[in-house]
Amino acid sequence: MKTATRLWSHGFIRTLSGLAIVAAPTCALFFGLVSTEGANTPSAAVQALSSVVVNADPASGKTDPTAVAGSMSCVECHKSEIAALKVSKHNSSITLITSHPKIAEFAKAANVALEDVLQDSICSSCHATQQDTGKGVHAIGSVSCESCHGGASGKPEWLKLHGDKKKGINAAVRAACGKAGMIRASNIYRITKNCVGCHVVSNQALVNAGHPVSTQKWKFELVGGSSGEVRHNFQVDQKVNGEAPTAWLKHAKGASEENRQRMKYLIGMLVDLEVTLGALKTVPKAAGKSDFAKGHAKRLKAVAKKLKEAVKELEDTTPAELAAAQEAIDDIGRISSLNFKSQDGAEIAEPKIAAAASALAENNDGSKLGKLDSVVKKRAKPRGDAYTP
Repeated sequence: MKTATRLWSHGFIRTLSGLAIVAAPTCALFFGLVSTEGANTPSAAVQALSSVVVNADPASGKTDPTAVAGSMSCVECHKSEIAALKVSKHNSSITLITSHPKIAEFAKAANVALEDVLQDSICSSCHATQQDTGKGVHAIGSVSCESCHGGASGKPEWLKLHGDKKKGINAAVRAACGKAGMIRASNIYRITKNCVGCHVVSNQALVNAGHPVSTQKWKFELVGGSSGEVRHNFQVDQKVNGEAPTAWLKHAKGASEENRQRMKYLIGMLVDLEVTLGALKTVPKAAGKSDFAKGHAKRLKAVAKKLKEAVKELEDTTPAELAAAQEAIDDIGRISSLNFKSQDGAEIAEPKIAAAASALAENNDGSKLGKLDSVVKKRAKPRGDAYTP
């Protein structure tokens, strides 16, 4: 009732026609989140916009709604992780859909009917966790476990593999879970794709209608973004929030907190460049001065500058993959933040950056990147305080 009252007070529900917003009992009690289970089937326009993006293809950086089990499936073993989620800003992200003063403008710009924003929409694909139970896609809560780690109840169902207490977690189980679609902590590239895929907005209509390219008060950076309030490393001890994934630290060769920070800093930059270039290559040349083009060009220029800084700092220890990424950016030429004219260059550079990021994550563990520590310390500031049980 409190959730419904709050939404009503914002005038959101009063404007909706035919939208049934119903709280899922257990999830609402634990998280205080909004659920739209039982809502109407998404409109054809919304399906065309978001279902293509939100699918099982790993390249999309999104979670398949048909494979989502819901965070209550995780709470039995991950109580501290869920508690950390509850107090993070990820947990309140869905309220930006329901209470933002410009939600009607954003919905119109993205060709989403207002009554569909909590269903299969570009809005709920980032501000919520989408689930498809066979009766249409709808938001079951805010950004949660499967938004980052992938849908747990697909075919095969990694939730059962991951949660099998008889077998426990070993190398074979980890491999099987990864094959089934679980995005494990060790897969920095895939995790980062999920983060950047939402924190860097790639919908031109939304940005040109006033939606920020990235969070206004927080210029997304992977190390800082995952080291603060979002941190939830309780795998070994549910009372201790580790600086890095604690189970990964125990089993992964060359794993250390310092090495992971270095790798996250570099992979975060490269994926940021990859996603931003992917957005810019779609801008018509005539729209090179649009808010979308200027905002992404400004971001591209800033991140490219940090990449050059990292390469300079690493000197002769620069990994070949990072050098290849730098070369791809250099080939674009001058990047202006006032008028983007390098759509062709962006189209050529994007796959090269993507390949460099994936290969860097696959071939390096961070142990030879010690020269990067001063840059990471200077550039990566934790966002908020890490949760303590």
